[in-house]
Amino acid sequence: MIEALIFLLFTTFIFALLYFSMRFSLKKLQKDMIKKRKTQTNLLLTTDSQDLEMKKLVGTINITFEEFRAIKIKALNDQKSFELAMHNITHDIRTPLMIASGYSQTLLKNEQLDLSALTKIKQNLDIVSKRLEILLDYQNLLEDNVKLEMTKVNLIEVLKTALLKDYDVFTERNFAVEIDLPDLEELFIVADRELLERIIQNILGNILKHGKEKMKIQLQVVDQQIKLTFINQTQQPIRSIEKLTNRFYSENLSSTEGSSGLGLFITQELVVLISGKMELFYKDNEFRVNLLWKYKESKI
Repeated sequence: MIEALIFLLFTTFIFALLYFSMRFSLKKLQKDMIKKRKTQTNLLLTTDSQDLEMKKLVGTINITFEEFRAIKIKALNDQKSFELAMHNITHDIRTPLMIASGYSQTLLKNEQLDLSALTKIKQNLDIVSKRLEILLDYQNLLEDNVKLEMTKVNLIEVLKTALLKDYDVFTERNFAVEIDLPDLEELFIVADRELLERIIQNILGNILKHGKEKMKIQLQVVDQQIKLTFINQTQQPIRSIEKLTNRFYSENLSSTEGSSGLGLFITQELVVLISGKMELFYKDNEFRVNLLWKYKESKI
């Protein structure tokens, strides 16, 4: 009887000791969590408890803090990128409008028609129009409001039309243009023609804005894929090629213009919409964009 009582008292003592030890550990953990949340320290939470479950709990809490920290850092970076993008977009729209307004005021004061001034006004209003198109494209993508009309499209014809439209601009800016197309009149893909035209225009516009000296366009069929490649020298080095298609991410790639960080993001989204793939490469100041479509999908 006495032995049983002693055993019961001993067991109760052990459980009480474990209880108070666990309670102490939990109180210390709570205190450390409050301190960590207030001070935003990067130090990990620890415990003196030898209890395996307590150690697991502390480990899980540390992981949770790290995940929240990563989310917060990403949110801050996204906010900075957004603010920079809005600044650049505002500047890109306001500057040509001010220039066009200045030429308009000059024309109003001058009784004679000045064709060069009218040309400058048109050029700057065209810039504004392109910037607004980027914003509209972005808004349509956000609202999932891009209407597709997938048809059989001759990629060679669309590409040649886009090149003829911008060829004079590349010549004026002293680009050495090299075009390598297959000896074919037709090479079809299944796509929305309007989106395909916009994709090519976006890439050519990006080259005009951020490139220099040379541009090469190559179209080929490789490993059952239609591969359209754009290559250009860059005005400035690219730091993070893998981030260029991130929304609002921008680098100072032009010596004269800022970037909204939306151009390549929108282009990639449009390429995906018409069942294509976009790849970016950069080496030794040479920027390369590959557009890929499965060749078998073009046969309809």
